[in-house]
Amino acid sequence: MVNIKKIKIVEEIKKNFKDSKAIFFYNYHWINSRKTFELKEKINKNDSLWKVYKNSLLKRVINFENFNIKIKGPTVSIFCFNKEKFHDNLKIISNFNKNNKTDKENIEKFKEGIFEGKIIDVNLIKKIANYPTKKESINEIIYYLKWQIFRFLNILNKIKK
Repeated sequence: MVNIKKIKIVEEIKKNFKDSKAIFFYNYHWINSRKTFELKEKINKNDSLWKVYKNSLLKRVINFENFNIKIKGPTVSIFCFNKEKFHDNLKIISNFNKNNKTDKENIEKFKEGIFEGKIIDVNLIKKIANYPTKKESINEIIYYLKWQIFRFLNILNKIKK
């Protein structure tokens, strides 16, 4: 007999897969419940969805969507509905990982992900997470421009004298 609850959950996962621009999977086992709640709040405010599903149901949808991703252990699915927020979410989790060190450092926290219909591996996810955000990049560019303008004005002042 087919369980109606499971069918509804699988349909919800399929809908989230369809609606999201990027998805990545994260091992949340090492985080206590209070910190998990804080991280979930930050992700959900960022036009994304933090959702824990039963692995067997998640695997069913992943196989249905023809992705070859291995889901093992406690996994949270993070659905990014705005592809520009994908990096921001990775940055939030990467900063969280850096600020919340545990004795279980050998645990792989990021798992594989999907971006624009393509599987991205853990190493690429980590690289993307370490890139500066758009705001950080703009601030850095402004800083360097100000510095160059300041140097140019100093040269002009010296020539004038």
